[in-house]
Amino acid sequence: MFEVNLFTPAQFGAFISWLVIWRGPLSVLIHPNTVEEGKHAAIELRNHTERAVWMGERIPLDYTLFFAQLERDQ
Repeated sequence: MFEVNLFTPAQFGAFISWLVIWRGPLSVLIHPNTVEEGKHAAIELRNHTERAVWMGERIPLDYTLFFAQLERDQ
């Protein structure tokens, strides 16, 4: 697992093109890191689910930390 932070549409386009060619059999989760008002855990959960795109096989993710943080925030 690794993380890549991209900051411009040009960087995103170049990196996605590179992934299409070179990721091989690996699965890739692509999601935004949005900055918005609200509870951080809810935003991160949405970024990793509703706003996410997979390249390759979709792998089940463990959202336990997001749900635990949401419960603590209530």
